[in-house]
Formats: sequence, structure tokens, C-alpha cells
Amino acid sequence: MDPKTAEQLGHFRESLEEGRTYEYGERIKSTAKRLAQRGKNGDAMFLLLEGTRDLLARGDFESTVGMVLQVIDIVGTNQQEAVGLTAYFADCYVKMPPVFREKFISKALKLCNTPQLYQAVAETLDREENYVSAAVSYTQSHWLKADDTLRLCASLERVIALGYRSERDLFISRAALHLLCLSKPASAKEVLLRLAPTATPLVNFTRTPHLGFLLQAIEVKNYKLVAYLKEKYDLSLRRDPSLKTYLAHVEKKYFGIEPPREGGLAGLLNLLA
Repeated sequence: MDPKTAEQLGHFRESLEEGRTYEYGERIKSTAKRLAQRGKNGDAMFLLLEGTRDLLARGDFESTVGMVLQVIDIVGTNQQEAVGLTAYFADCYVKMPPVFREKFISKALKLCNTPQLYQAVAETLDREENYVSAAVSYTQSHWLKADDTLRLCASLERVIALGYRSERDLFISRAALHLLCLSKPASAKEVLLRLAPTATPLVNFTRTPHLGFLLQAIEVKNYKLVAYLKEKYDLSLRRDPSLKTYLAHVEKKYFGIEPPREGGLAGLLNLLA
């Protein structure tokens, strides 16, 4: 890094110490933009990361969001560099109010697809009692993508306790299928064993007292069994259209069966990846 960049930051911080927070943020962002345009991404990132920490500490979330988005733009499609920023994105998310953090987190998650970042988001949502987004939302389900099945189970239990007891088997089966879509069969099995002690037709589709019909079919690569199960439990699967969407993804992932191109199915499958 050019030593002059650190000197510039020192000068910029003089305005911060004098209470001119907005001016500080604008100077950081404009200088970082010029540096990036000249190919000095390292210097630009240094200014933005330091500026983010300074402004987060002072509660200037609007300017902070602008810096985070600039960081994302500079990183671009460099997945390796993005992974190194996991702690940075997590810190920004945890410290910001929802109205600000939602402006960047979807882009950060897409770029920095790490279990640690999903866990930081899920833990924050749990603390705010937003259990649906933490565990069961189609488009979010952050606990599903974190590596903490016990916390996922706890969050699912809270959702069920909020008034969805009659749909307990639906939430559990949907979570297990989603985990299979994410190539996490061991986690799917753990969710079923921990949360589905009572058999229902829908639970039977994914679980037996041992491995579960569907899990067993996947383990032995028996697609005929999957097709049979779909037919046998069709009525139960009709309770929620998303179940067949999950199954279509499972069939593609584990058996190479392409899903039918109907309606928005392709788009929904992309959300599960």
C-alpha cells in the first residue's frame, strides 16, 4: 500500500474529530473511487474498511452503507477476496439497524457465500425474534446455510411455537428437503431425528425411525423408490406447492433428472442453490 494513502486517512480523520462526519464519509468514498479507477484496489479497500469502522462507531449508518456497497463493487466477482471479508460484512450487519443493513446484505451474501456470514445474520435475526427469516423463509433461511443444525432446530421450534403447531410436520419436512438441496443430507437427517418424533404421512415421506424413505433412496441412488414415494404421498405433498419444488431440485441434484419447465419453477430452484 502507498504510504500516502495512510497519510490521507489521517488528514480525513481531522474532520471526523471535529464532528464533520458526513464530510469524512464523502472524502473517503470519493478518494477510494479514484484509487480504484487507477487500479489501486488495495489502497481503496484500506480507506473503505477503515472508514467503515470509524463511521459504524459513530452511528452514521447511511454513509457506512455507501462504503460497504463500494467494497462489494471493488471486490466484483473475486470470491476468494470476498471470503476474506466475511468478518467485515458480519460486523456491519450486526451493528446496523434493519433499514440500513438490508441495503447491502443480499449482495454481500451472494458474493461472500460462507456459513459464518449466514450464521451472523441468523443469530441477529434470532435476537430480534425474526425466526421466520432466520429459519423458514424461502428466500432467506439463513440457519439452513449456516453450519449449526442445533441452532436451526431451536429456531424452527420457536416458529412452530408461535402458532403453527398444526403445521409442524410441514416446517420440518420443508427444512429437511431444503437441506438436501444444499447438499447437507447429514443435517437433514439430524433435523428429522430431533424434531419429528411423531410420524405423520408427510414426515413418513422423509423419515422412518431409521434413515427415512427419501434419505434411504438417495443413499442407495434408487430413483424408482423416489418416484414411488412421490406417487404414494402425493396428497401430503400437495399441502404446500414448495415441497414439489424442493423435490424437483433433489431429483436434479442426486439423480440428474431435469425438472419440468413450468411457471416459475426454474426461478424457485435457483433460490435453493
